[in-house]
Amino acid sequence: MHASEPDVDAAGAGGRRPLDARGVQVLLVHVLLAAVAGAALLIWGAGSDPADADRKVSLPDPDPRRPAAAPARVIGRPAGPVVLDTGLSTNTPLASVLPQVESTTLSTAGVVRVRAIVTRQPNGLTLGLWQFSVRDKSKPADALTAIDKLYDSAGFAQPPDGPPGVRVRHQAARPEQGNLGVYRAHYLHGHELIRVEAYGSDKTMTDAEFAALIGAQTAAWPPRESGDG
Repeated sequence: MHASEPDVDAAGAGGRRPLDARGVQVLLVHVLLAAVAGAALLIWGAGSDPADADRKVSLPDPDPRRPAAAPARVIGRPAGPVVLDTGLSTNTPLASVLPQVESTTLSTAGVVRVRAIVTRQPNGLTLGLWQFSVRDKSKPADALTAIDKLYDSAGFAQPPDGPPGVRVRHQAARPEQGNLGVYRAHYLHGHELIRVEAYGSDKTMTDAEFAALIGAQTAAWPPRESGDG
């Protein structure tokens, strides 16, 4: 993508102006830039912290035969060279891999941990799978609603033919963006909020790759509410 970068100096230190829909849209579309830039700041294997009691997340499918430690990984691996992989860490802070507007929205809704795998092919096509863990005392549905409303407020449309149980959002390219294709989808798998994303300069190709990625992801880990069988 070659859209212009957000003007980070316009608000000035300590004097941020509220973002309009287009400003939010630019930040959301450029989430990968923030993710890659923040990869070096990831926290790996932090020690125990008394404050972490409030951030407890149990397994999506509790099993008495297994310790309720880290949430099970419920995302696959997109095709292409990896540009961001948080690995198996459960201590990756949201703000290190997401723009502030998303980090704040998700953390306020109860998300406390994130895992992500993002790839970028030589032709610029970017694919990503994200797993956001919601703290036990919060409702995963609230996180899903909050992030979907954020994209709605930023002007992302909702296609009529999305998979059942999945909230798909698509950005209509502006004239200066050419044939850009941008997709973000979110759904719940137990207590985990899953994101599937695809964007690239060839919309036809992006459409096909997004459909394949979300098809594979939901086949392996289908949408289901927390507590469903």
